[in-house]
Amino acid sequence: MDTFFDAHDPLYAWLALGWLALDHFVLARRLPGMTWHWLHWPAALLHELTHFLTAIALGADARITSLTPRHLPDGTVQMGQCTTAGPVGGHFGNVAIKLAPLAWFPIAAVLAGYVMAEPRSLLAGLGMLGAVIVMIQAGWMTSDTDLRGTHLFGLLAITMLVTTGFQHAVLGAQGLLCASFDLGCP
Repeated sequence: MDTFFDAHDPLYAWLALGWLALDHFVLARRLPGMTWHWLHWPAALLHELTHFLTAIALGADARITSLTPRHLPDGTVQMGQCTTAGPVGGHFGNVAIKLAPLAWFPIAAVLAGYVMAEPRSLLAGLGMLGAVIVMIQAGWMTSDTDLRGTHLFGLLAITMLVTTGFQHAVLGAQGLLCASFDLGCP
């Protein structure tokens, strides 16, 4: 196999950090119209599917009502929308549905560790790195409606999520930091 990226190659981390910085500080402000929002459509799709599948798993009546970016009357842009009714577990179920996309952070950390563990060709490495970036973006795409009504239960759910994914997140972050600065970590 023709490899471009070595195992634990610092280029992975610099490409990811560079893309996220370029995306946030330049593209979000400079791309015309809805172009930036359409670039984030894969992340919005993952985000809304996560709400939807969590709702279905909890026995709620769920519908994805929108998967395309649209302007709202208040001037903001809504990337997508999933509506739910009647989750099993009442308020706890509702909080789990609203906070479900945060699960993409530990999943992205695990995938990042897998991507960096072996040498990869250019296309395979960039493709897998792109998947990690989309997962990270799907996790941080929280809106007011995702966070409304979560209060203390939301903090407990986040704490549980972080605790269960903490080891993988730490290992993934350690791998990215080690690769970024060529620290030679195991």
